[in-house]
Amino acid sequence: MRNPVEKRIKLLEMSSPQFGLFTAKQAEACGYSSHHFNHHVNSGEWVKEDRGLFRLATYPASPEQVYMRWQLWTRNRQDRPQGCLSHETALFIYKISDILPNKIHMTVPRDFRRNIQIPGILVLHHRNLPADSVQIESGLTLTTPARTLEDLLDTGTVDKSIIQESLHRAIEIGLITKRQLDQSSSLSKLRD
Repeated sequence: MRNPVEKRIKLLEMSSPQFGLFTAKQAEACGYSSHHFNHHVNSGEWVKEDRGLFRLATYPASPEQVYMRWQLWTRNRQDRPQGCLSHETALFIYKISDILPNKIHMTVPRDFRRNIQIPGILVLHHRNLPADSVQIESGLTLTTPARTLEDLLDTGTVDKSIIQESLHRAIEIGLITKRQLDQSSSLSKLRD
């Protein structure tokens, strides 16, 4: 058994890339017993965010923390997040549009299921994403800028002129390459 200081250090190291958030399984891997989770919550050391999901109370808040919370909410039985921030949410995170989404859009695998009602803040898009359509940005898993714009064109939820402006901005700042444009007929047409 680890001493309390070692456990705290390990939990902090493990949760830092997740903006202070951690799952019950991650806490157990750091040496915490599930029988004592309520004690850590009641003492104010941890905040319970959801079933099996906690946050270090002293960890500084950040906008990314909200996105990470919902990515961790999508974890499977092996404790791996399945959700990828996408659509309007990814567009906002990349800062290539002024759109401020009122919901968090995530793409999850086609076979993703929950036995509970999907929280109202989430819009889930079911699609199996190839590895080259996903990237890590500031610790968050997002669809690539090209995939994001293609998805928005497919869903039709954002005005085409906004998507076009976002495409030009993404090209201007180097988020979308010529190769990616050449591989996407829909983005190539939109650029013209």
